[in-house]
Amino acid sequence: MNTFLDYIEWRGDIEFSYDGFNEVDNMLLSTLAYSDYENVIDADSAPLDLDTVRKRYFHFHTREVVGQRKPRSLTAPLLMDDLIQSKRFQDLKIGYYVNHVSEDSVTQFSAMTMDFNDFVYIAFRGTDNSLTGWKEDLLLSFKSGIHAQVFAVDYLNRYMKDETRDIIVGGHSKGGNLAVYAAAFCEASIRDKIKIIYSNDGPGFLKEITESENYLSIKDRIYSIIPESSIVGLLLNNDIEHHVIKSYSTGMHQHDPYSWLVYRNSFVREERISKSNAFLDKTLDDWLNNLSEEEKETFV
Repeated sequence: MNTFLDYIEWRGDIEFSYDGFNEVDNMLLSTLAYSDYENVIDADSAPLDLDTVRKRYFHFHTREVVGQRKPRSLTAPLLMDDLIQSKRFQDLKIGYYVNHVSEDSVTQFSAMTMDFNDFVYIAFRGTDNSLTGWKEDLLLSFKSGIHAQVFAVDYLNRYMKDETRDIIVGGHSKGGNLAVYAAAFCEASIRDKIKIIYSNDGPGFLKEITESENYLSIKDRIYSIIPESSIVGLLLNNDIEHHVIKSYSTGMHQHDPYSWLVYRNSFVREERISKSNAFLDKTLDDWLNNLSEEEKETFV
């Protein structure tokens, strides 16, 4: 049962010039976005090389403490120790780290830029461990343009306006939703430079978004990855092709990307989502569609 941790060891000596960016690379960087870079990287400084970021980070945090964090996504900074040993990632630079959490406005937003020689990857963080983050997730069931989505659009407009290289955008969980939303509603000159948008088990949108001209203009560039027992990635409208993959976990625990199985440079495929999850998805969608906006807000 091999995962992206094994992928770093297997494929770490293969540079991007030989084997281009793929879905597993995307998931690694989306996971790295769960790192808390406060006092390490700020929003305005130029991207720093990976080794500098790593040394600064572990000046403030011990590996022992980071390794004990729950959920496992919060151990993401430990990935830097593996990435720095690989030819594939050793030239990575990380910058423009933004982290904004507000209980008053129900906002949990974080993003960073991963800088490579020929392209940049913008990673939007998924839901953190806070009540604010989960409440904001639930707001997606009846609101478009929630604060995190607006911040995501502003992030691309601010930091990518002068970028001349290919732009790849992605995120895990809510981060996948933010990646798609930002790509759809950023400035047209930036949107045109976006090569692919990765939604890693990220929830969908209300119909007013999926039927909009902006969304339709980037729909064929959305690359959705969901595990067989996905719940989050099937929420709301997801009228796109899903790449269904295997996980060694079961049920809701398959949302954890550390459990996704890898073979060579891709995830191991499943034929379809499980029957039980297809039923659950339909049940949740029917329930949400039958609630008024006021009832949804009261529930949240």
